[in-house]
Amino acid sequence: MEIDEQNHGKHSTEQKDENTVIPSTVVVVDQSDSTNFANTMKDSSISKEQSQLAGSSHIKRCKRLLSAKDHWYTDPDQLEYLNDCRLRGALPSGYFIRHLKDESISLKYSVLGLKKLKPIFSSISNSLNITQLDLTNTCLNDECINHLCHMLRENTFITNLNLSENHLTSKSAEYLCETLALSTELLQLNLRKNLFDDISGKFFSELITTTRKLKYMNISYNDLGELSCQYIGKALPQATTLTEFDLSWNRLGRGKMNIFGKGLAENINLKHLNLSANGIGPKKGCTDLAYALKNNLTLETLDLRDNRINPEGSVLLSKGFYVNSTLTCLRMARNPMQTAGCYAILTGVLKNPNCGLLELDLQDIIVNQDFLDLQDSARIKLPNLCVRYGQATTDKIRVLSPRFKRSKYSPKEILIIMGRSTKQSLADLLRPLDIVGNKTITRQLFVKILNRLGIQFTEEQMKVLMKELDPKNLEEVNFTLSCLFSTQDVCFFVYRCGLFLINLTEAKLLVCRVL
Repeated sequence: MEIDEQNHGKHSTEQKDENTVIPSTVVVVDQSDSTNFANTMKDSSISKEQSQLAGSSHIKRCKRLLSAKDHWYTDPDQLEYLNDCRLRGALPSGYFIRHLKDESISLKYSVLGLKKLKPIFSSISNSLNITQLDLTNTCLNDECINHLCHMLRENTFITNLNLSENHLTSKSAEYLCETLALSTELLQLNLRKNLFDDISGKFFSELITTTRKLKYMNISYNDLGELSCQYIGKALPQATTLTEFDLSWNRLGRGKMNIFGKGLAENINLKHLNLSANGIGPKKGCTDLAYALKNNLTLETLDLRDNRINPEGSVLLSKGFYVNSTLTCLRMARNPMQTAGCYAILTGVLKNPNCGLLELDLQDIIVNQDFLDLQDSARIKLPNLCVRYGQATTDKIRVLSPRFKRSKYSPKEILIIMGRSTKQSLADLLRPLDIVGNKTITRQLFVKILNRLGIQFTEEQMKVLMKELDPKNLEEVNFTLSCLFSTQDVCFFVYRCGLFLINLTEAKLLVCRVL
């Protein structure tokens, strides 16, 4: 039978007229009657039917998949999702079908919209596997919120929900927060980069006080202002589950920071707070934050970058470090504090005998020698403190360029490898600087020589090196312990170890100047 059909097809092809024009659209035409063909092309009713068939081609595809006996979708949940898409006239998501049984579903940056999201929400409502749902930039808006909340009420297993970079507004905030407050398993919520304003702040404050297990909440890059600052400040003492709160890139600094400061002081669970880019400075909210730091007993990380805090505000804020013993990380980069502000912050840290600060980020703030001298004294009192200042660190440069990838060797191993390769240690260069003759030089002079040679260790690498060369924190380096290098072939070996160096000629000149 197959052979007969093929032969019949060949004969029909040969019988076609060479002058016959084959239309681009698929139309069933009797080739023997040219008059009927012309009338068919002119018939408006048939053209409408053709456009409808072309517009619903994906529905035909769904029907074909569902009716085929040997198609690859055999799971009942997958078939139900495909059938739902067919009934709603929506194009199925291949990614969602393949990962329907996974614990984590990521649909971020998928242009879905309400029509495609409805069958997805319907399938997730009945799922017992999905615990993490990422809907970043999926064209969610207020029209989708009813279907989303219905899904969240039906599915009580979701622990991580990401709705960032969408178009949700305050109109949907109340219903969304009420639904999320009923969840018994939700641990992380991300609402970053939406269109929430001050009206939403009231509902967010109610959410953090009524939630059962929520530990992480991100509402950054919204339009939360004065009223939100008051609402959230009053709710912080009752936020018994929240441990990490991201409020960056809002307008909280315009509100009453005294209410926020009192609420933060009474909170007993929050460990990480991000208030960057909220306009807290120049000095308006610094006093309130200092009060919060004095009385808060749990906060470990405070991010105050890009808040326009000036030197006067830094002096007011530094008073909060006199008694605080829990803060381990303070980020204040890109504030116009100048050297005076940085000096005040570090002085406040040093006045606290129980200070536990491990990281002080003052990047993109130019400092002078007075601050560097204070940092040297801070290194003795707080050997574990890492202070970053000035322009972007070498770590950031290494991230931007594969050439500066961090070496797998420790700093001392790097110096030893170069010393062995050149068969000359740095002791020959450092010996003329040893006036006393005890084969030791100050740490400041040692770092100065390394910098002039172009060896720019990061603050973390320098700490590792100093723990080996100066284990007792005497601010002295015994250069007999460091099998270092000469200036010959120094560029080659430093480049091999992943560091940045000036050229060999300039290195030799700099060493001669130091000596």
